[in-house]
Amino acid sequence: MTRSWCSAVAVLVVLWSGLARSAPLVLIEDGVARAVVVTAASPTPLASYAAAELVEHLRLATGVSLPVVAEDAAPAAGVRLYLGPVAAAAAAGIDAAALPPEGTRLLTTATALFIVGDDGDGAPMHADTRGGTLWGVYEVLERVLEVRWLWPGELGTVVPSRRTVAVPSYDETLSPRLMQRQVRPGLIVRPSPTRGFSPAGLAAYRQAQEVFLRRHRIGRSTPFRYGHAFESWWGLYGEEHPEWFQLVAGRRGPTSPGRRFSMCVSDPALHRHIIDLWRAGRAENPAGARNVNGCENDIAGLCECERCQAWDGPQPAEIPRRFGPRVVSDRYARFWQALHDLAVQEDPQAIVMGYAYVNYAPPPLTALRLHPNILVGTVPDLFFPRSAEEQQWVKDQWMGWRQTGCTLFLRPNYTLHGYVLPYIYVHQFADEFQFEAANGMRATDFDSLTGQWATQGPTNYVLMRLHTRPEQPLDEILAEYYSGFGPAAAAVRRYFDTWEAHTTALLGAPGAVGASGIGRWSTLAKDAHRLFPPSSFAAAAGLLAEARRAAGADGVAAQRVAFLELGLEHARLCAQVAAVVAGDDAEASPFAAGRALRDLAAFREQHEGSFFSNLAFASTIEGRSWAMPAVWDGTPVHGLSPPVAPLGEPEPAFSLRGSGTILADLAAGEAFRARLRAQRVGANDSPVQWVVVGPGDRVLERGEVAVGEAIDLVVPAPSAGTCALFVQSNLNRALVTARNDHAALLGPKVAWVSETAPVFFMVPEGLKAFTLTLSATWPGENVRLRVVDPEGNEAATAEVASRGPQSLSVEVPPGRAGKAWSVAFEKPTQGVLEDYTIEIGPELPPFLAHRADRLVQSGPRAGPP
Repeated sequence: MTRSWCSAVAVLVVLWSGLARSAPLVLIEDGVARAVVVTAASPTPLASYAAAELVEHLRLATGVSLPVVAEDAAPAAGVRLYLGPVAAAAAAGIDAAALPPEGTRLLTTATALFIVGDDGDGAPMHADTRGGTLWGVYEVLERVLEVRWLWPGELGTVVPSRRTVAVPSYDETLSPRLMQRQVRPGLIVRPSPTRGFSPAGLAAYRQAQEVFLRRHRIGRSTPFRYGHAFESWWGLYGEEHPEWFQLVAGRRGPTSPGRRFSMCVSDPALHRHIIDLWRAGRAENPAGARNVNGCENDIAGLCECERCQAWDGPQPAEIPRRFGPRVVSDRYARFWQALHDLAVQEDPQAIVMGYAYVNYAPPPLTALRLHPNILVGTVPDLFFPRSAEEQQWVKDQWMGWRQTGCTLFLRPNYTLHGYVLPYIYVHQFADEFQFEAANGMRATDFDSLTGQWATQGPTNYVLMRLHTRPEQPLDEILAEYYSGFGPAAAAVRRYFDTWEAHTTALLGAPGAVGASGIGRWSTLAKDAHRLFPPSSFAAAAGLLAEARRAAGADGVAAQRVAFLELGLEHARLCAQVAAVVAGDDAEASPFAAGRALRDLAAFREQHEGSFFSNLAFASTIEGRSWAMPAVWDGTPVHGLSPPVAPLGEPEPAFSLRGSGTILADLAAGEAFRARLRAQRVGANDSPVQWVVVGPGDRVLERGEVAVGEAIDLVVPAPSAGTCALFVQSNLNRALVTARNDHAALLGPKVAWVSETAPVFFMVPEGLKAFTLTLSATWPGENVRLRVVDPEGNEAATAEVASRGPQSLSVEVPPGRAGKAWSVAFEKPTQGVLEDYTIEIGPELPPFLAHRADRLVQSGPRAGPP
């Protein structure tokens, strides 16, 4: 193609549309096959897959399977459905090579239907494989059979039954409205205390979702490569070229080791190096992506050098907090234009890609003009629900960027929102998407698809459908979705309308997660029970009961309502766990969370094959939200050493970042005693919460400590035995001193923050070595670990050098097993002493005490205390 890229964009505005003319072509008549599907003698993988999809959906509609034959074996007479670039298509005047990117030619003759597309030769499921023929098959299925794909899997596939299938007359060329239609799959799998998918369940879900996304034409015409471009650059170039990096407070580079950083984007030498790398990449892979990646790292533009600030425009009087305090959009627009000016010397069709993000999300403040081959991905990080003013602000930012002359694509994060809850914002979302589609949108890249099909179905369906038909009225799209529930359609619509009203009302509520809450999507499970209380689930269950009754004898409709009920029950179970973890259930012991988690895990195991939820995403959010208590199953403990020395002054304390459980062995008439202090971390005002639990999992007392305050706990125990103190720091710092003679922090894994006193642990008799695992929570946060044997000798040291777990193996010399060892947490040689995690190996008892003589062990006492 010799036309410039920007004029090629104009070709892509042709919509998926077309009108039938006359003379329908009968494929299946009264349950009898009247046609064959014909592919090339050696079809591409995509053409073969397109044939399989066509045949399968015709079978679902009619019960009839059309045969698939190669062109050289096709019958001479009868109706033929030609798929892909076959010889007969060329004879009919169809030039596949002349089609627009991902385009499709639909043509009927007296005896044939041609579906011929611009196809890639890669795997059919891969987004970079152009799918013109496959898109044509889906277009025909939607038009002729009224097929709809509501969610992944068989139950979500709507294919109305019929005995006869006839195709109207077609003579049209189609191509996608958007050159890239990308919705990232949301298959985030990270360590979590909760159950996600089983390995087999994840594989099945992944495949079903891939099929679903392709059915909604997710793919692209050009294999763009972009994303946060410079994350590794400080390590690569920081020593030789510090001038390429941000200048903050007089220093170049990250503000502390491992921290994120931005670039000095006004530096001409930086521009030249980016282009040099791009040129080398093109030479190495001429068929690869040809765009220059100018996307800043995942951070605001922070450079304070005179040249960068001189590139900035005059500052606005007011901007949303997320996009300030300084707007630097002009400097990034100038940066992209500078890259483009260099790139076109190499390739006149060169494309530069950048993000309009954080404090460069607002449009430039001066009248800059950008080349159309500069693609800017707007990141409108005002999450839903929004106020009317916020909704308009997002539109205004889009139009401001459009006025620069660049080509725009939508690159939001807000579809990550909602956890597993019925968090519905479909009307505001569609309003924004359709506005942008009507005003220059040429591509999308959504990060990401949460996959909560049974609770967020309408929003997810509209997200998919707008990529194919962005001009279609929202009510029509929603009617498609609800029609899948047959006679229950009206009741299901009331159900989701109620949840959308509930979600909209969250705007401005305490703990809400709307426009000001970008960071809250990843920890939403923490507040699930507060935002979606039990009363809301009870009312929703009643609405689904109405839908179930309305479905009546329609078995498929009843199954789809039951699918929604699965999602509702799952969301209720998750909110119930959140309430226990947060300590908001006054009657429940915090250790009830373990039982609630087991119930949740059993539910997920039973139903994962229905694809009601992307459980990988759900579990990841839970891992980031729930500071789960150490699992104490009620097994009593007792002290190891009868004589106990005083703790001394100053009293030692466990410095906890997440949650912690202290177990104490109490005699009859003894009270549980501890001191708790709450210290703020960052701007967090959350109090430290505590619960004292007696024998039999009975809650004895509970309360909280405000930031900056301290309390002395004295809680009488009803009888001799083991009492537990559960402390939840709510991501602040909880300093806890256990004052009973025999009391220890339950491990094996504990999240610490800042300085903490040394802790003691028991090394059993006969043990020759043990392992400690340490890890930093965030880059630049570190700890130096010093292990001391019972004689006071340093046995081992280690320091976290990077994020991730690091194991320390410690040998036990003869004569030093069967005794208490200790570990001290010290300031590191690099980085700062903040968040870190320590885990003692399974060969050690899971108890950590302030002093050696205060350690406990599992099991009842052998005799009286």
